[in-house]
Amino acid sequence: MKLSFAKYITTGRILVVLYLLLCFVEGYNIYPIVSLTNQSIQRYDSIAATSTRKLNLMNDLRKNFNLIQSAVFRHVHSFSAILMSEEERQIDKAFDENNSILDEYQRIVDSKEEQTLLNVILSLREINIEARDELIEFSAAGKKKEAIDYYASTQERSRLSYSDAVEDLTDYVVRHTHAQLAETERYIKKERISINLLLGLSVMLAIITGIVVLYANKKLNAAYSEKIKEYQHFFINNNDFACIANVQGYFEIINPNFEKRLGYSEKELLKNQFMHFIHPDDIGRTLQETEKLKTGALTVHFVNRYRKKKGDYLWLDWNITSNPATGKLYAIARDITDSKKVEDELKESNFFLNALLENIPNMIFVKDAEELRFVRFNRAGEKLLGYKRSDLIGKNDYDFFPKEQADFFVNKDREVIKKGILLDIKEEKITTASGERWLHTKKIPVTDINGLPFYLLGISEDITDRKKAEEALEQLNKELEKKVEERTEVLRATTNELLENNIELQKINSELDRFVYSTSHDLRAPLLSLEGLLNLSQEQIDSKHKVQEYHEVMRKVISQMDETIKEILDYSRNARMDISTEQLNIRQMALNIKDNVSHITGRNNIRFSAVVDDTVPFFSDKSRVNTVINNLISNAYKYVREDEVNPYVKFSFLSDANEGIIRVEDNGEGIAEEYKEQIFEMFFRASERYEGSGLGLYICREIVTRLQGSIEVHSTPLKGSTFVVKIPNVQNGSKLKL
Repeated sequence: MKLSFAKYITTGRILVVLYLLLCFVEGYNIYPIVSLTNQSIQRYDSIAATSTRKLNLMNDLRKNFNLIQSAVFRHVHSFSAILMSEEERQIDKAFDENNSILDEYQRIVDSKEEQTLLNVILSLREINIEARDELIEFSAAGKKKEAIDYYASTQERSRLSYSDAVEDLTDYVVRHTHAQLAETERYIKKERISINLLLGLSVMLAIITGIVVLYANKKLNAAYSEKIKEYQHFFINNNDFACIANVQGYFEIINPNFEKRLGYSEKELLKNQFMHFIHPDDIGRTLQETEKLKTGALTVHFVNRYRKKKGDYLWLDWNITSNPATGKLYAIARDITDSKKVEDELKESNFFLNALLENIPNMIFVKDAEELRFVRFNRAGEKLLGYKRSDLIGKNDYDFFPKEQADFFVNKDREVIKKGILLDIKEEKITTASGERWLHTKKIPVTDINGLPFYLLGISEDITDRKKAEEALEQLNKELEKKVEERTEVLRATTNELLENNIELQKINSELDRFVYSTSHDLRAPLLSLEGLLNLSQEQIDSKHKVQEYHEVMRKVISQMDETIKEILDYSRNARMDISTEQLNIRQMALNIKDNVSHITGRNNIRFSAVVDDTVPFFSDKSRVNTVINNLISNAYKYVREDEVNPYVKFSFLSDANEGIIRVEDNGEGIAEEYKEQIFEMFFRASERYEGSGLGLYICREIVTRLQGSIEVHSTPLKGSTFVVKIPNVQNGSKLKL
């Protein structure tokens, strides 16, 4: 520090002049003394400034560490990605400030002991950085439980270690500064005495030197007072509790935080022993620590609770240095109430999470992603597998399950880890100590902060009872389905039969209406003709020729009525009589029909041929087949063309094991294309030139349908027609099933 009398006069210059004068007068080298004195003053100022800066840095380091602790805690307990990102930014900013503080402190270290204490803080800082990174990785990866567990197990110890290291360095700075200042002060006093003795040799020079020294002392005392004020400012405005107490248990000096935080007045705090304010459960431990201080312990660190005036308590973390010579206790305490609250909440949260995990009825397990070894199991998992948790941890699937099952489990685990997806295994079979069980398992990878798989989490529900119930239900359903199918088949058959019967009944009703109308017309008309002819015969009884003519007409009318009645009988028999099968002689049947038809119609000029191949015996209903052949041959004879020189009717039959084929071909009138679909309808007649009821082909189709066969026609007008009938061959002679 410079002591200036005027703008261009400095203490150094004056001291140089005095040194030259003293050397001249006394012949003694006073310059080194003056120089050392000036250096001591400068050193005093430098020590005070450096110490003040160091203490301020230590105070900033405490605040910064508290910010880091709070940000890490909020990050660990945050469930919002936005809040977590903000807390990470705050943590990074705080660590940057922490590094800046320590870097600045590193530059002003001035002793090996101080450097050693600083190295402890630096090493703890690296540990805290690693712990911080671990916590952020856990929390960012969503592993809240691991983060909270890790925080609970590491942060308090880390915080205390870091706090102790900072307090150790702070105590050293205070003690070292006091020692340096005291040494400098002693040196200044010593050198000041030497200077006064030398100045005594020369009154003038002594007076001048005295003035200079007094002025220098004044400046020095002013500087010392200024430093004292800085220490007082630091003591008063410290964010922590700072005090000086004695081993008798009383506070002597306290900073305002005691009044501000505890709520008592300074008078109340100073007149009562500090044990008066301590929680009853902490008094014993506090007395033990005080006894250690009485024995000369340099620094004691411990935690206790102080009662506030409102009745609640603050948790204080104490760092105390004692001076056995004076019995004084120099103490700084940090309020860790919030940290303890967080710690308690964390413990409670861990207890709750553990209790929740242990009481979940489903098996929960965690495997490491690399070797797939179990790292955690809940109580339900122990009970399900039949193994103790201690036997499961550190093992893999191959240590407990058959290879086939273990391969299945491991392959699914690898699939989950590789794809990074939730895998839902609806059913998997597992062999346990108590037998085979069925599980419904869900597996999902747990990733680290970089998104890489870190763990595999699995939740398994025991579905054995449900599986057994499902199997029993499935068996029951199969049996029920079988019964339903059987009943349904019966119902379907019954329904089909009813539908067929209903259709048949509707058809019969419709045809019956037409039948009644047509038959009444076809029978009534000939009867009326007969009645008219009889009346004419009575009137012309004297004319034999007329009577014979009328009789011939009557004979034709009666023949027509007989034909109609036969067709009605054929229709009736086909509808009501059962089918009876026997071996048929088709050739003979065709020849008999030919003789009857040609005799009745009087058309002996028609050439008739019959080709029958019945090498394979043919079985069917004789009456119905005979009716079909009769109607087809009769129609062929009936519709012969009068202008045809060589009329013919060709009949053929061929049978095999499956069916018999009847073919009737003629070269008669033929059938117009528009009538081909109508000729098989009841009472349809394509032409009024020919007699008939219109029932013949209809009856043929009904018989063929009843015999489960088919009938078709190929015809060209004025060239003739060919009818083809196919009828199943019932070789065993049994009845057809309709």
